[in-house]
Amino acid sequence: TKRVVEHVWRPGPFTTAQGPDLAGATTVVSLVHLTDTHVIDASSPARAEHAQLREADPKWAPVLAMHRPYELVANHAVAMLVETIRRHPVGTVTESPFSIALVTGDCTDNAQRNELDAYLSIMLGGTVALAYDGVQSPEAEETGFWCPDPSVSDDWKSKYGFPAVPGLIDAVSQPLDCTGLGISLVAAIGNHDVLRQGTSLTSADCEAWAVGDRKATALPPGFDPADPFEAYLADPASYLNGAPTRPVLADPLRRIVAPGEWVDAHRARGAGFASPLGANGHDSVTDLADVRIIVLDTNHPFGHYQGSIGGGQLAWLDDRISETDKWVIVATHHGTESLDNEIGLQTDAGSAAERRHADAILAVLHRHDRVVAWLSGHRHINRVSHRQHPSGANQGFWEIITASTIDWPSQGRSVEILRTVDGSLVMACSPVDHAGDLVPGADAPHSLAGIAGLHRELAANLVGPWGTPKVAKLSGRLEDKACILGLRVGP
Repeated sequence: TKRVVEHVWRPGPFTTAQGPDLAGATTVVSLVHLTDTHVIDASSPARAEHAQLREADPKWAPVLAMHRPYELVANHAVAMLVETIRRHPVGTVTESPFSIALVTGDCTDNAQRNELDAYLSIMLGGTVALAYDGVQSPEAEETGFWCPDPSVSDDWKSKYGFPAVPGLIDAVSQPLDCTGLGISLVAAIGNHDVLRQGTSLTSADCEAWAVGDRKATALPPGFDPADPFEAYLADPASYLNGAPTRPVLADPLRRIVAPGEWVDAHRARGAGFASPLGANGHDSVTDLADVRIIVLDTNHPFGHYQGSIGGGQLAWLDDRISETDKWVIVATHHGTESLDNEIGLQTDAGSAAERRHADAILAVLHRHDRVVAWLSGHRHINRVSHRQHPSGANQGFWEIITASTIDWPSQGRSVEILRTVDGSLVMACSPVDHAGDLVPGADAPHSLAGIAGLHRELAANLVGPWGTPKVAKLSGRLEDKACILGLRVGP
């Protein structure tokens, strides 16, 4: 069924206030943008969910979210979104077939190899086998978390109305057979793909926890650092060492993934990263008929959830734009408001330049009038902003941040560039919902659509310090979700 979406016209500096006539427009490119899927092994001993129980204390806010009440059903939401795209792989406005799926990072949650394998299986086809034995299991010793089993009493049910869902743990623990997107995939690395909880470089102690057979049931006794974020950044195992534990099934594939391994795993499945790779080996170019997609790794080499970029990457980016006459889309995990990592003044490999922030990327992109869009994620919100050339000339591009799959509204985004009959260039952005049950019924634990629908319901009703205003912010304004963006006045 054709998706019907009401769009807001946003002209930018290039076009008139009147919206374009799209009748007879031709498609330059049609793609789907996904981000922050956070495919998760919620049973992992390397996770520190118990920090979430201190979320009422503002000093703990920088390390959250360590746990979401709907994380045990999150992988099914990703799988349902992918299945929905496979069934209807066309742009919302033009119904032109998607040429590619572009994922802008945080594909996984805790940088584990088993999460990476599960994510690639969901996206490209395969079986996901991540049995659940986390803090929400009825057999778990942990308290303070929502447990869907009706035999367990918890505040999430009694105070907040979260449901009892018999059989849910067994249902999400069953192997999930995925057919994949059915279209090409290219992805950027996010902080959660290569850093523990998206924040810290690992340590020997942390890796021992990750692949071991004991899971912490609380934070270590007396653990109350003056700065919880700095403590986790310095050593993620500090949240685990000395904690009470319970037994879990060990898995050697819970080891951390390095950026090079992440790239190689995608390349092995034919998911981008063909030559030429960038200065750090994690950046890539994908050429479509009329569009070049340039993917950049914006993770800081010494950790932290915010990003930065190296001087060698900037020079490579400049060269890759200069050499093409195609329209250019840049894809990163971190966008302009997230590229402010100031840990040290570390240098990029092969370059004497210091790590740079958003203004350095903007300076490169503003040198080229072929750049039309910068797609990113990280912030788990829908946001569309025009980045005007500093000269004030009719130059610039649109920065498009798409909301996450793991949190509300659990969507992707259709992105279509169109050439109108009068020669103007415009871009149509439209939210893409998965086809999970809008009102999960009694069979919710027994179907992919039902479990995905339950995830969406729980994500929309998150309580605590995030609250309803946060949920509304994540969804974004209408003009940040469904919009027609002016790019160029033609012929």
